[in-house]
Amino acid sequence: MFIARKPGLQYVLRHNPAAWDKQIVDFIADFTWRNMDLSAIVPANACLVCLTTNIAAATAAKLLEIRPQGESQVFNRNMVQTQVPYVSNQGQHIVAISSTGIVEYRLTNSIDWSVIRLVVTGWFV
Repeated sequence: MFIARKPGLQYVLRHNPAAWDKQIVDFIADFTWRNMDLSAIVPANACLVCLTTNIAAATAAKLLEIRPQGESQVFNRNMVQTQVPYVSNQGQHIVAISSTGIVEYRLTNSIDWSVIRLVVTGWFV
């Protein structure tokens, strides 16, 4: 996805989210790229979305990756990785979002995830 620079691009802070937008039950951990629909939160005119993620697992080196919808190369993805068992790791991500509110995610194929959480903190219009 190619993002054209818009004159007057502005950041919109999402004020006071009350909870995580996505939790472990909202994700599939099979190391397959999957769509994540954020259209209920992010307006259609947004071109970038800002996300905070929090992950933990029973083992190290488990990955959560996020990328713009339709990307196929590894260089345009955001990533957070577990470092040691059961220690939480947090990531901040700015990702291009489709006009329909979609980004893609991929999780390491594992049954030992203990925490996977995501919240939208804002977006650019």
